[in-house]
Amino acid sequence: MRYIVCLVSIFILCSINLKAQSAQICDLYGAVFVENNPKNADYIVFIEEAESAANMLVFQEDNRLFADKKGAWFFTKNRGTANFTIYFETDRRYADFSIYYTEVASFAGCQ
Repeated sequence: MRYIVCLVSIFILCSINLKAQSAQICDLYGAVFVENNPKNADYIVFIEEAESAANMLVFQEDNRLFADKKGAWFFTKNRGTANFTIYFETDRRYADFSIYYTEVASFAGCQ
């Protein structure tokens, strides 16, 4: 009986965590550092070729100060100044979410 209660608790906690993570994904903006190791990254990201298939549209800012809205990312070379870290995955199955780079800043954010 205890085993079943523990198992159910784990499933409930995992589902709550997944919902919280998807909400966090939509709120991502700011300085981003690209990791070489997926274990060190906050998020594992897949780059989509089609805008309609992506979870989030990302506008790449040239200036850190302008990366202040959801979906606006400034790529930094210094891990210490980053708001979050990502790892680019080549296989969609292993990614936390997918992005598509947009050329229009107002389109950036979750779909």
